[in-house]
Amino acid sequence: MAKVLVRFQQEVLLWAMYLKLQRNYIINNRGETNEFI
Repeated sequence: MAKVLVRFQQEVLLWAMYLKLQRNYIINNRGETNEFI
């Protein structure tokens, strides 16, 4: 059970990072901000 939880946590983390990158990329494309992660 612990292994499943760890794996689930890692996938959620990856999704969060992916969404953050995507949002920053879209913002950068509009030229509103150039903040880095």
